[in-house]
Amino acid sequence: MDILIGMSITFFILIYSIFNGIFLGIPLLLGLFIFIFISWKRGFSIKDIMIMSYIGGKKAFVVLKILVLIGALTAIWMSAGTVPGIVYYGIQFMNPDLFILYAFLISSVVSLLLGTSLGTASTVGLALIVLAKGGNVDTNITAGAIIAGAYFGDRCSPMSSSAHLVANITGTHLYTNIRNMFKSSILPFALSVILYALISIH
Repeated sequence: MDILIGMSITFFILIYSIFNGIFLGIPLLLGLFIFIFISWKRGFSIKDIMIMSYIGGKKAFVVLKILVLIGALTAIWMSAGTVPGIVYYGIQFMNPDLFILYAFLISSVVSLLLGTSLGTASTVGLALIVLAKGGNVDTNITAGAIIAGAYFGDRCSPMSSSAHLVANITGTHLYTNIRNMFKSSILPFALSVILYALISIH
């Protein structure tokens, strides 16, 4: 019960911080103190709590390294013209009558390469939204297609920070997890392609 209360308090502090523009490190630190207090009340010594915190943080440290590397890679690709090049050549092959479908496919490919859904949405996603506005295509549907593609690529990418986090926490093999996630994504991906093709045509 105390863990549920702690989670609820931490959740509401996070939501409050997001809506009020407060640096997220502060509510996360408060959440840490809440769970340290809960652990102490359950009979754990401060030393044991610190050791457990270190072990848990060590597992997630690889994800922080990947996030830094992905951020650097995205910046390098942007400055070198790689991402704009992908957008440019992707647009060259685009069929205007199937814009929504191509928005989904391009987002999927870029996200698979970058390993980040947010990075995809903030690079190729913005370019596609601008094109959608210029071509009088529904921007809401386009945004949905971009986000769907971004999350598909993020889910199946070996560069994805979430995939590395899952592998580290569960002690499983990264590429085995990715193969399994890819297999489970084939049907939703195929259905999405059909759906976006139908939406584009109509």
